[in-house]
Amino acid sequence: GTYMVGSRVEARWQGSSEFHPGKVVSVNARMGTYHVAYDDGDVDKKVPKDHVRDEEEEEEEDEELELKEREEMKGEMQRRMKESGFGHLFRSKGSMWLASNYSHAVSWSQSGLYLNLKAEKPWCAEVDEEEWGAYDEDHAARIRELVARGEHGDRRQEIVFIGSHLNKDVLKALLDDCLLTDEEFKAGPKAWAKLVD
Repeated sequence: GTYMVGSRVEARWQGSSEFHPGKVVSVNARMGTYHVAYDDGDVDKKVPKDHVRDEEEEEEEDEELELKEREEMKGEMQRRMKESGFGHLFRSKGSMWLASNYSHAVSWSQSGLYLNLKAEKPWCAEVDEEEWGAYDEDHAARIRELVARGEHGDRRQEIVFIGSHLNKDVLKALLDDCLLTDEEFKAGPKAWAKLVD
């Protein structure tokens, strides 16, 4: 493009491969160069016009790169799901106990290739019964039983999988691989908090 004095641009300082933000100080139309003052204090008085671009172009390139990476990731996920052998999974949802997040239940919501995990409300074992929320009496009784049963209370995995020709054995094996080992489990919540999800 053509730039005027005062235009915000990005330019390749002294022919380097990277673009840096700055401002056009003067224009040499005869030579086809720009005098650019960079934001970091450097100055380049003879920047060729093909070494100068709009400041927004980097954002556009970043968006294109992000879209390309997303498509590549989608293709990789499709390939891995196909190779996993657990069938055609449409949807899965529920709540899970993540060892590194001992106090709160984590919601699990998956549709197609997209999975969202989010920390939700505290486990009932963490708060007084008045703070449990709107449970019917049967469900509340079940929660009371779980809370009273042991040191980990109502913490558990409850996930529903919906799909076609699902291979339960393969799916179970994949989920079992996510469990703590016996040694890790014995280490307790303080050690679990240091685990990388």
